[in-house]
Amino acid sequence: LILSLLLIGCAGRPKTVDIPVGDYTGTIPSSWKEKDGYYYCGKVGKPPYMFITVDDDYDFSEFVSDPDPFLDGVVEELDGDPIGDLISVSGFDMPVYLFNLTAEIDGYETLNFIYCLENPSGGTIFVWFMSMDDQSDSYEKFIEMMKNLR
Repeated sequence: LILSLLLIGCAGRPKTVDIPVGDYTGTIPSSWKEKDGYYYCGKVGKPPYMFITVDDDYDFSEFVSDPDPFLDGVVEELDGDPIGDLISVSGFDMPVYLFNLTAEIDGYETLNFIYCLENPSGGTIFVWFMSMDDQSDSYEKFIEMMKNLR
């Protein structure tokens, strides 16, 4: 009886949850905690975490043709150091672009991955993953979510 109850208890919690990513749906581990639009992979308030925003007024084709105003603004706001330029990323079912930068945020040295894609109903989706050196497992789960948007 106890074993049955334990198995039912373990089976009752889903391993993943669906979240909105603009007009898409993404699937993340249920262990990630959402607070104020941020999805924390571990402790709330500490990297690694993901943040998703949709700018309905920022046309994706305009963004791709001239990303510098946006990227310069992010670098300036975070006092960050860019790692290369905006690049096209393969392996997705839609055009996706990536910009990387390092920055000290809330006392943490972070590596930031900003993925940009077109929102089907208009605008641009920015999916931001902030990590530190030792969180490759969380980043892999993030990439899996991005590749499986539906």
